[in-house]
Parts: sequence; structure tokens; C-alpha cells
Amino acid sequence: MRPPGRLKQFCNLNSNIVTPLSSHFFLQSSYLPSKSRLSSWRLLLPSNSLSKELIKRCEFPILNRKRFEKQISDIVAERSASSKELRDAIEQLVKSNGTLYAELHRQLFRLIGSDVNEQDLLSLVEHLERLGENIHVSKIKDDLRYFIKTKGTVNKSVFEELWIRVICQYKAKQDIQGLIACLEEYRPSFKTLQILSDLFAKNLNLVEKLIAISNPPLSVPERALIFCEMVDSNQMQVASRIFETIKPQYIEWDKDTWIRVLKLLGARDTHIEIEEWITLVDVVCPKLLSDAETFQSIVNGMALTKRYSDIAQLEELVQHLQVVINHSLRCRFFEARVNLGNVEAAMEQYRAWKAEGMEELDDNAILSLLFGLVENPTPPSLDDLSLVLEDYQGPINFALGVRLMKCFLHWESWDRLDQLTLEPLTLKQSIYIVDYLSKYGTREQASFQTSWKCFALQLQYIEGMEYRHWYEQLRKLTDLGQSERALRTFIRMRNSTIPTTLEIYHLLYSKIRHFRYIKKIAEVMRMDLNISPNTWLLNAQMEAFSETSDFTTALEIWDQLSVSNTYNVQSLAIILRTCRFLDHGVDRAIGIYESLQKRHRTDFDVLYQYFDTLLELRHWPILFKVLCQLEKIDLKLLYLVWTKSYPDEKAQIVQLAEEKYPDVWKTFTESRRKL
Repeated sequence: MRPPGRLKQFCNLNSNIVTPLSSHFFLQSSYLPSKSRLSSWRLLLPSNSLSKELIKRCEFPILNRKRFEKQISDIVAERSASSKELRDAIEQLVKSNGTLYAELHRQLFRLIGSDVNEQDLLSLVEHLERLGENIHVSKIKDDLRYFIKTKGTVNKSVFEELWIRVICQYKAKQDIQGLIACLEEYRPSFKTLQILSDLFAKNLNLVEKLIAISNPPLSVPERALIFCEMVDSNQMQVASRIFETIKPQYIEWDKDTWIRVLKLLGARDTHIEIEEWITLVDVVCPKLLSDAETFQSIVNGMALTKRYSDIAQLEELVQHLQVVINHSLRCRFFEARVNLGNVEAAMEQYRAWKAEGMEELDDNAILSLLFGLVENPTPPSLDDLSLVLEDYQGPINFALGVRLMKCFLHWESWDRLDQLTLEPLTLKQSIYIVDYLSKYGTREQASFQTSWKCFALQLQYIEGMEYRHWYEQLRKLTDLGQSERALRTFIRMRNSTIPTTLEIYHLLYSKIRHFRYIKKIAEVMRMDLNISPNTWLLNAQMEAFSETSDFTTALEIWDQLSVSNTYNVQSLAIILRTCRFLDHGVDRAIGIYESLQKRHRTDFDVLYQYFDTLLELRHWPILFKVLCQLEKIDLKLLYLVWTKSYPDEKAQIVQLAEEKYPDVWKTFTESRRKL
């Protein structure tokens, strides 16, 4: 049997160390070693009493960690391994990667005892670090503590290097709590703070822990480093607290700190304080007052609190001091003019700069100009908007996008609207834009082109389209007679996540009068699992087929209503009107009426529709026969028969009415006299 692969790598180790390593592999096994395995492993061990003793001990695996450590210690003590022998074994171990090797390295490191040195510690830490994510930084901390406890002291540079490695491990894992725990036993150096600086902006609890260090307190340069990071990340409240602690030692500040201090003061609403500090700068570091970066820092701070009038005053001071204005400072001064409401003057200046070929403004300045233009009560000209948009390279957010959209809609610049690309929107923002476009495109005076273009724009934000937007667009298209566009829109709605309703189908059946489109809608409705047609919808469908001359389908729908006994007066009116266009329409109408008589559903509304059909088809004998059979009549029905009958037929009506319905006839004649 071949010995385990891992153990073969240790065949060249010092014979004094082979036994503990072999023991370690036995103890770490996840299976019980059989006698055959033990006999094969015995080949790797020196033939002495200690080897036999080790095998005897390993008859039953020891899986407890503490007992394992004691086992290693006992074996090395029994063999009296020297520090050199242990280091030789370690040297062989570090050539291999793996948690097993690193763990045994740690055990042998501890067995070196009082002869251990910084190089041993660094060797172990480097071995542990090679494990990558598998290493627990707590092990490095434990080894460091063990070393200090054993030696009593440690070289300062080695100590700092090891702690920096620990901190880098925590930082790589984004373990802020682990970093804070480190700060409780390690006072960070300036180098350590530089390593951690990019974490300060998003982890204020880490900053608070650093500020609270008191043994010894952070130096002015160290606090200034944290202060600068807080100002750069616009954490002005924390920056103000740190500023108060470094304020008395301003003589120790470097240029970067001075610039951040001025930005902080610019963000405060304290004009006198800024003037005092500028005076102080003139004394301590006069070169800063000739540097545009100094004033740019103040302007950046003022911009945070929207102190645009103060920025305008500062521009006068800069011009008075004859400071060479750099590009960034020029952009901030321009931005302040726009935000103070001088949009027309700013736009004129912008055109002049463009004509002179000056360097383009940055995106923030151009963005402020765009907002100034689109928020003006009077929509800006398309030329001005196009000129500014050509130079703007930044994203167009929701607020700006909506305003630009309104301006382009005002001028109906569809090309510009198609090219307008907004950054990703929330669902609520998409709904707002779709809602606005829907209202604009479906308003009563909107032309077909406007309505259709607006709908095409809505589809760019289809995730924000709700049922009402689809319905309003369909209503507008059908009102404008755009049946084909309406059908395409309806099919697109069916393919979206919005469910169709009876109302949508009723709208289409009521407004569209093209046979091919009506047939397509009916096919879609048959496959629509969301729809269970009721009488209201079937009436609209029957009328649509009737008015597009598909009388066969209209009759089929009537038969469906008749069999289910769910028809109403409107259903009867539609089918009787349909009978007027059939070859045997009178017979069909009579058959319908007779079936209604059998069901006792021949009220005056039914009679009205029946008589109207017979009068249109000029079948007076049949109508008069039914009229004679009536026990009573109402004014509406009598008026219908009277107005649509011929003179000789009117004579029959008078005779019948005077005999059978004298009261109704009297009322009818009186009402006619009044007219």
C-alpha cells in the first residue's frame, strides 16, 4: 500500500521531526487508521523505540486539539529537539501551502521557546498570509502576543509591520469591527492611518475610535490627515470637531491642511471668521493667497451650503488680488452667477467663451446652466439648449430629464426627444414620466403625430406604464380613427405584463369599424385567459361585426346570448338592426320576437326595437297585427309607429287607438297640438 501523498513530502525532514509530523497526520485524519494503514505508515518512521511508541499511541486517534498540541510537545521534549532542528523542519514546511502545514508551523514555532526571534515570527506570519482567505487574522494576533510574552519586547519596526499586516487583512475583508478591536491594543502610526484613510468617509465609527485615542493622543499631522479625509468626503460635522483640536497648532499645518480648513470655513455661514483666517494665512503662509487652489477650496465649501452671493463677492477679491484664475475656479464662479439667477448673462458669457475657443466648462457648471435654462418660466430656444447639451458629458438624471422633456415637447422637437437618454430611473420616476407623456399626447387638441410620438417615448419607459396609460392611448388613437395603430398598441399591451380587461376590449369593439381588425381582436379575445365575456362586451362585439357586415358572426353571438338567456334590450336592438340587412330579415326578426313571447320578455323596450325594425323593413301588416294584439301601449311606442307610418297606415292607427287605447290616444293628440 502506498503511503499518504502529503506525508511523502516530509520524507527528507530531520529524523527528529518526522515522528511528530507523522503523529500530526494521524491525529488530523477523518478516518480511523486500520492496522494495515499503520503498518504502511511505519515504513516512513525511523526504526527506534520512539517510533514504536508513537504508533502505539496512535492506535486510537486523538482528535482533541489541546491533546494534540500536548502530544507534539511531549514528543519533541522526549527527543530533545534543538532550535536549529525545529527551524530546519519549519524550513521544509514553508515550501508547501495548506492549512495543515501552517498549523503545524505554528506549533513548532511555539516549541522553539526562549530562543525564538523576530525572524521566526515574520516567517510564520508570511506562511499564514499565503493562505489568503483561509487565514484568520486572530491567529497572527495570537502569535504576536505569544512572542511578546516570551521575549518581553519586540523590535518596533517589526511590531508595526506585523500590526499593519493584521490591519490590511481586516481591511481586505471589510471587517470594520475587527479593525476597531485592533485599535484597542495597537496605537496606529501615521503610516497605518494612511492605509486606512480610504475607509474613513463611509465608516464614521472607525473615525470616532481614532479620535478617542489617548495613550498617547494622535499627533497634529495624524489628526490633520483624518481631518482632510473628512473634509474631502464632505463630512463637515466630524471635520469641525477635529478642526477645533488642531486649531491652536496651526503653525504645524501643511498646505493640504490649510486648503481643507478654508473649505470647511467656506461651508460655514461665518463671513468674519473666513476674513480672519485669510488674514492669518497672509501671515503664516502668504504664498497660498496667490494660489487659485486656495480660493477654489473656499468656493467649494461655500457651494456646499449654497452661499452663491458670497462666492460672487469672493470673485471680486480674487480679481483684486490679481490671482490667476484656473479652469476649476472659473467654473465655480460661473456656476454661482447662474444660481443667482443671472441666466441670460451667463448664457451670453458662455457663447462668448465658445466663440473664443476657451476650455469647456466642467459638467457641474454646464449642469447648473442647463437647470437655469430649463427652469426659466419662458422655455429657452432650441439653439441654446442644443449648444449647451453638446458640451455636457455627464448623466441626465430624472429632475433634469423631465425639464428637458417639457422644453422639447413645447417645441415638438421629436428628434431631440428620441436622443434624450436618462440615467436608470426608479419605478415611481418612470411612472411620472409616462404619466406626463400620456396626458400631453392624449389631450383633446393633440394631433395624431403628437399622440403617436408621445406613445413611442412612453415605450422607452415601459416599466412605468400602467393600465391607465395604455387605455388612454388606445382611446386617443381610436378617437382619431387610427385603427391599425390602435390594434398594434393593443397587441403590444397584451405582450406586456399589464393584464387586459373587459373595458379595453369594449373600447376597441365600440370604436374600430374595420372588419380585419375586429376579427383579429376577436381571435385574441378567444385566447385571452383573463377575459370572461359578459353581455356588455358581447353586445359591443355583436354590433362591431354587424356594422362591418359580418352578419353571420353577429347572429352567432346573438344565439350565444339567447341560449344562455343573458341578452338585454341593447342586445335585441343590435340583432334586430342586423336583421334589416339580411335576405330574410323579416322572418328572422319575427322568429326572435316569437321566441321572446314564449319567454315572456316582450316589454315595451323589446316592442320598440321590434316595431322599429319592421317599420324600417316596411312590413306594416305584421306590425299592425302585433299592435292589435297589445292590451296596452305607451306614448313612446305610439309616437314611433305614428312618425314612421304612411298616411293610409295612420288612419288604421287612429281607428285602433280610439277603440283600444282612448286615454293614451287623447294624451298623444294633446301633446301633438302643443308642438
